[in-house]
Amino acid sequence: MKLIHHLIKDYYTGLIPLLFSLIGLIASFIFFGTLSSKSIVLLGQFSFLHSSGLILSHIFRFGADFDILKSKEKLESEYGSADIIVNYIFTVCTLSLFFFLILGSAFFNKFPSFFYIVFVAIFMTYNLVLANFLRTKGFINIYSFTINLPFVIATIFILFTPTAHSLSGISYFLLSLFVITVYQIFIIKNKINFIFFRTIDLNNFKKIIKNLYPIFFSGLLLLSMSQLPTIVFGTLEQFESAAFYKILNKICSILILFSNAFFAFTIPVLSKISLGDVKQFEKIYNKRNIQVLAISLVYLFIIICILPLINNYFKTDISITLLIIFSLGYLFNVIAGPINQIFIISSMQKALMKILFFSSILFSPLCFVLINKFGFSGSVIYFLIFNCFWISLSLFKFYKVNMINLFLPIYIIMKGR
Repeated sequence: MKLIHHLIKDYYTGLIPLLFSLIGLIASFIFFGTLSSKSIVLLGQFSFLHSSGLILSHIFRFGADFDILKSKEKLESEYGSADIIVNYIFTVCTLSLFFFLILGSAFFNKFPSFFYIVFVAIFMTYNLVLANFLRTKGFINIYSFTINLPFVIATIFILFTPTAHSLSGISYFLLSLFVITVYQIFIIKNKINFIFFRTIDLNNFKKIIKNLYPIFFSGLLLLSMSQLPTIVFGTLEQFESAAFYKILNKICSILILFSNAFFAFTIPVLSKISLGDVKQFEKIYNKRNIQVLAISLVYLFIIICILPLINNYFKTDISITLLIIFSLGYLFNVIAGPINQIFIISSMQKALMKILFFSSILFSPLCFVLINKFGFSGSVIYFLIFNCFWISLSLFKFYKVNMINLFLPIYIIMKGR
């Protein structure tokens, strides 16, 4: 009861954003289930194209969505204006869109998958950057609504229209991104005095690149490594395994949703606390982790209990053992907390980039070896090992630099003493 009381007291302002997140997740499950009911291969093909587009979108947006974790003051001090990044990304994406539309008019039929990946990446960029921009302006509910809307609209399309071919799933998703982008532009034009297109100042552009590149590479590496099994399965045309991995990843990633929701209002608080105030920093951070862990364990128990229903719905054959192994990778992330966000607000982006670069170099070959030898089971083992490795290195590095312990089990043990 005390836990529930704290949740209501501390996070009542985040209930609506969390509700939108849950609606988006439910819609994605319906979307995946509808595709898999027609053919598990269709879901695998969608998973491959979606993951590829997600990675490419990070390049189009210069990794800028990570900067939303920083205060407006830091954005202005580092980039001259809190809006300049949005202007430049919007301009680059629009020019890229026109270029690939012209190119696609000649080569689309020969390389449809390639153009779908590019167009999804561009409109994902619009969606993420404009949503985050609305968040900086105080439109938290609109941000949460639009960021979680793609699968809702795509689900409506797929439920009421036929799935004609293997690219239908990604077509519906792309169309949903287009609708959301138009809506976001309309809201921004009517609610905010904002100019979408400005002349690109090369000096400002260099400043953006200089400040963003550690965050850009960190995000790109982390995103690529998390999506690597899907890319490998898609490249090998093992679309059934790609679908299984996507479903399992989606189910377990809800643990991160809990963590992000709980820390949504904690990260800004931590950004204002001096790193020299060790006890206060550790207390706030680990208190939130205890709450997240409690909710996560309840969720995992429910998922294990209903796994047969999940397999039946998605037409999959995921065992409890694989579910537990995969969930442990996310659970380790839960008890460590949003360590990547802490590195960013602590101005340790370069250290995070080096850790993820080293981890990627080490584990990319391992992913191929494990998948080649063990198939789908190998991808699950890879995910657990990679997550535990880079998070452990990050925790150790942060403690070594700041003498602040962010690993919940050790915090509890030390506090008990």
